[in-house]
Amino acid sequence: MPPPSPELPTPRLRLHLAILLFPLTAGVLTGAAMPLLLTLDPQADWESLLLGTLAALALAAPAAHWLAARLLRRRGHRPDRIEPFRQG
Repeated sequence: MPPPSPELPTPRLRLHLAILLFPLTAGVLTGAAMPLLLTLDPQADWESLLLGTLAALALAAPAAHWLAARLLRRRGHRPDRIEPFRQG
């Protein structure tokens, strides 16, 4: 009899995790966008910095959702990889 397939996480759980990860991804993307904008245009004004921040925030939501899906993806159980590390 084949082993039961692992249960997939619910979309609701993925959405909740994505909401929790949104501030992290927004901070990382905004933190990466600002030095990049200032490197490309040293005389950047507030409008260009605002547009860069908005672009980073717009990309943060799909990035958080993708990261949540990756974190919740179950991998097949492989006892042959675990057994050598067990003691006793």
